[in-house]
Amino acid sequence: MPWTVRIEITKDHIPQVIAAMIAGRDELAKGVAEAAERYAKEFVPVLSGALKISIHTSGGGGEYEVTADSMEGGAPRAYAGYVEYGTSKMAPQPYMTPAYHAAKATALPVEEAKFIAKIEAAAG
Repeated sequence: MPWTVRIEITKDHIPQVIAAMIAGRDELAKGVAEAAERYAKEFVPVLSGALKISIHTSGGGGEYEVTADSMEGGAPRAYAGYVEYGTSKMAPQPYMTPAYHAAKATALPVEEAKFIAKIEAAAG
């Protein structure tokens, strides 16, 4: 759902608003990604726990990603994708897709509100 922010900015406040937008963009993205990580760890099926432990958030500068890269036996394996999407011998057990949708529904509105508040405060 699109949202609109209307803020009147005097030229004296432009540097503060730009700084708030840059910082806010990173905080918004990081907050949503960290929520997706928490949900993925909640939703992932657990056998040995290796897949759950491998779920992590990385990134910066407003661009974050949540990945699962199981290291079964010390070597990277495609196990995370097999669990999410299934194989010819195993039904899918999605955990990343539901985590994405849960974070989008719960964390995104909260992080957007924080972002708008930062900009409004910087605008004076």
